[in-house]
Amino acid sequence: MLFLILNAVNSWGWWDQSTHRIMSQYAAKQYFTQNISADFLDQALVIDGKKQPAETWLQDGSQFEDAGELYQYPLGIVRSLNHFHDPTKPLASAGLTDLPISSLYGESTVLWAQDGANQSTKVGGDWSWKKVRDYQIAYLTATSKIDEDANLARTLMGLGYQMHLVQDMSQPNHVRNDTHVFDGAGYQTANGFETWAKNLDATVVLILNSDDAKQIINNTAVDLKPAYEGGLSPVARLYDTRDTPGPFLLPSTSFSQGLAEYTNTNFFSEDTMFADRRFDVTDKYYFGYPSKSETDVQMFIDNNLPAIPFFDFDKTYLNFRISKPAAQTSGEPLNCLVKPGPNTKKYSTLLGEGKYFYGSFVQDNECFFEQAKKLLPRAVGYSKAMLDYFYRGKIEIEPITASSTLQHFLVRLKNTTTTGEEMTGGEISLAVKYRIYSESSDHTMTPPATNSPYYYKVVKLSGQYTIPHDSQSEQVFDLESDPLPLFATDVTLQVV
Repeated sequence: MLFLILNAVNSWGWWDQSTHRIMSQYAAKQYFTQNISADFLDQALVIDGKKQPAETWLQDGSQFEDAGELYQYPLGIVRSLNHFHDPTKPLASAGLTDLPISSLYGESTVLWAQDGANQSTKVGGDWSWKKVRDYQIAYLTATSKIDEDANLARTLMGLGYQMHLVQDMSQPNHVRNDTHVFDGAGYQTANGFETWAKNLDATVVLILNSDDAKQIINNTAVDLKPAYEGGLSPVARLYDTRDTPGPFLLPSTSFSQGLAEYTNTNFFSEDTMFADRRFDVTDKYYFGYPSKSETDVQMFIDNNLPAIPFFDFDKTYLNFRISKPAAQTSGEPLNCLVKPGPNTKKYSTLLGEGKYFYGSFVQDNECFFEQAKKLLPRAVGYSKAMLDYFYRGKIEIEPITASSTLQHFLVRLKNTTTTGEEMTGGEISLAVKYRIYSESSDHTMTPPATNSPYYYKVVKLSGQYTIPHDSQSEQVFDLESDPLPLFATDVTLQVV
């Protein structure tokens, strides 16, 4: 029992040291190259003396979300217990319940992603959505290069943590309350989708580089404007839109649904094969889809399913492929949903169509490869959509006048966020960066070199303000108590 518990709680969605890092890297390059600059991720950033590229900080976050030592799992303080979300259940009960000890049950990933209080009690601390936004504000209003770089690195690392959680929604076990004991522990079993990906990094990269994958990545179209239940940030809709919750959530290929909704209704997990035929509708393992009626398994039962060539003489039972034809499903068609296991025919002969028969089907490399071509690009696409949502806010700033002593700035502001969202009731700060001329002994003024350091000042207005969409708002920022030097140059203004 102890062995099973220790391995069960080690049920990662994808391998943290490789698969998550690859997907996060792809999402980041897709987003930042298109929206900021191609070399943004190459710039070196330092936290507490540790220096590495911005891209590596982001990948680290996507790995560290699975942090936890073996002895910490039974204590319930590891993060991965909260990486499960069943979109057919109410949020409060949508987390992991597939363990023999209730103290190891987890919070729904949708809630966990924004639950800073809970994260603070677990290994690694708080990397919730709000905390990452706090790091972004600290970066934008930093008063030194050291603080600016460190908070940018923390922001990117936090986004890695958040992307990890979205990516786990593309692993069928994690949206179907299935801890996948041996697969999660790294053993290659017949149904080990995670282990398959872990052992095939080159295949994962090949899939993400394909033209089909690139089209999928750029198709994400979840509407992130509507409010979310419980006051959560609408970014939660990337996981689960909650538009049609309940045990009969219908399968769909739409890119406007949450990633958990897509994965849950279109794919089996290790222990939920044909769940609609094995469990009562009230059972925690019941899932309406994929359903038997969506597949050609009846042809196999009737001995009318053609055999397929298979050249491994030890696995002759894999000579049949159960598919999900497009004509039979409103969801994702699959050529290889499952295959008969070594005992499937025996169960059929001895016990008929029952729980053991439908639970005996397996998935092999052929099934995993087809699944991965559908799921991995979506994981990257939804990760990219998260980055786009995080950075969506845009303010147009037009300097009007500045006092001769650079103590006062009059600027016009306009909300140019493309989503149409309003900026109301917020605090406004002006972050000023500048360089200064240097004075030689003969009083000659020399302009700063292009690589000379910037100096920083931040002015925060008191009260709360609105930055409108349809007009400009004028604001005066007063630096009288801490003016810029007389010979300041290369002055840049940024409103936060």
